[in-house]
Amino acid sequence: LGDVYKRQRQARTTDTLISKLNAWLVRHPDEAAAWRTLASAQQDAGINPIDAWRRAHTLSPRDEEAASALISALEAKGQHEDAVKEVSRMLDNGSRDPTLAMELATHLAAAGERELAFELAGDVEARFGRSTRALMQLLDFYNLNDDADHALEVARAWVRLAPRKPDPRIALGEQLHQMRLRDDALAQWAMLPKLIRPAHKGWARHAQVLSEHKMNTEAVASISKAMR
Repeated sequence: LGDVYKRQRQARTTDTLISKLNAWLVRHPDEAAAWRTLASAQQDAGINPIDAWRRAHTLSPRDEEAASALISALEAKGQHEDAVKEVSRMLDNGSRDPTLAMELATHLAAAGERELAFELAGDVEARFGRSTRALMQLLDFYNLNDDADHALEVARAWVRLAPRKPDPRIALGEQLHQMRLRDDALAQWAMLPKLIRPAHKGWARHAQVLSEHKMNTEAVASISKAMR
């Protein structure tokens, strides 16, 4: 009975808070923090918080928590197309972080909305094709969703974007190896001693990558060069 009473008391407190916030927001409709509080309270009370989260984010477009909460609320209601539209609107309004869009694309694919997910991923690729963060997320997305060919295109684009950095070469080699293009993968990893300085660190990294892929004979040869 104690737990029941506690829950009822908490529910009454939340209802009171929601009622007071609604009344206050009639007089102060431009207070983003109040809309956020209302949305959180509505969520706790099992009331649809989408409109409140939308108002909070509209008033404070840089509020990443409100943006994420709005998209999550739309997803929870099965409003997938509306979630995509909201993310696209955020990107149109200057958001430079592809993370929320790629998280949504991943969730959509897992929910069986593959076509919508790939449309969103394609939009991210078009907007952020020169962003290392976006390319890494796109690479994971396409591999997770069994599109190795597209993942390979993304890995190659990452190398073109940063040809003197080791991480893109390693990722491209990983992708090629996953696609059973062993010689092509080895050719990419062979660049590591030239890209990582001093040279002994490059050879050590090369050996590590080879060892991770069970190429122990080749790894021993590389570690020997690192120890010279």
